[in-house]
Amino acid sequence: MVGPRLRPRFEFKVPFPVADTIARLVRQGEQTDCPFEGTIAGNHMHLNIRKADQKIWSPHLNLEVLPNAAGSLIKGHFGPRPDIWTLVMALYAICGFLALMAIMFALSQWMLNMPLWSLWIAGGAAGIGIIVYVLALIGQGLSQDQMHTLLSEVKEAVDIDAEVTS
Repeated sequence: MVGPRLRPRFEFKVPFPVADTIARLVRQGEQTDCPFEGTIAGNHMHLNIRKADQKIWSPHLNLEVLPNAAGSLIKGHFGPRPDIWTLVMALYAICGFLALMAIMFALSQWMLNMPLWSLWIAGGAAGIGIIVYVLALIGQGLSQDQMHTLLSEVKEAVDIDAEVTS
């Protein structure tokens, strides 16, 4: 059994050349009832749920279409939108820096035979880091329906019913 992953990955093969695969994805995105919008840079695509349906936990799908002997290989991974991902990483960095400084201060306190009150700050920073991680897992759980919607739209665009490999 695979446990929760913050940025689930997948890949599958399609029988079309790279340019045709990208064109199919673009056509799918141009339909009026399509639930995603995106941008393209070469063989790389960024897909998001349309703004009207976005929530704070809505997923962001990165796709890369690579040439393959049988046609194309689509590699993708889900994650939070870039603005949310930046916030999560900034919170982790702040917690890590705060914990490191508190531990260094605690070492100074220990060498001077003072009370080690700064260890409470390090523990609090670690606790906040754990809370951020748990909130990220909750957000991923809330976004499952939208993740499945994005994946099914990609599979429909390339006209396959392939099994997704992680």
